[in-house]
Amino acid sequence: MRKYEFSAEQRLFIEGMRLPFAICQFFEKDVVTLAISDGFCELFGYTDRAQAYSDMNQNMFKDTHPDDTARFINAILRFGLEGGRLEVMYRTKKKSGSGYKVIHLIGEHVYTEDGLRLAQIWFTDEGDYQDDSGTDLIRGTNSTLSPENLAHTHRYDYLTGLPNMSYFFERAEVQRKVCLEQGKNPRCCILI
Repeated sequence: MRKYEFSAEQRLFIEGMRLPFAICQFFEKDVVTLAISDGFCELFGYTDRAQAYSDMNQNMFKDTHPDDTARFINAILRFGLEGGRLEVMYRTKKKSGSGYKVIHLIGEHVYTEDGLRLAQIWFTDEGDYQDDSGTDLIRGTNSTLSPENLAHTHRYDYLTGLPNMSYFFERAEVQRKVCLEQGKNPRCCILI
């Protein structure tokens, strides 16, 4: 697969947008950032666009809260490999101060005229992360993060971020049902 290249006019238009978004392309398990908007740079505190591209391509998760990193990485990989829609909330370090802010990320795949699949990803700042205090909105946002982390903790090892046996059995049950629906013997089906 070849890397998609925007024309100079397209890149100028995309980079000038005030909405915080990025356009990426997946190469197996690698993500290459093709374009980022002014709104993205502003949201994440970048004054140097080259540094923003470098961070996105080298380690886009470097400022992600440790409790959210494995879940966030898994969501990005699933989106890149399986397609569908990406929607995840995570905490990221604030560039201008201490603490974290909550980011709501939504991604969808788009296709170029020649059939290359790209990902357009929008970012929304949901406000500062605060432990169980603050306004109802902050408490609501924090509670949104908690169930995601609980579900993730149930399926993934905390230290490695790798799937655990609970996740294996969940996937095995789904595959068993698929095999039965197709009239196959579950013992002969391969887990995917």
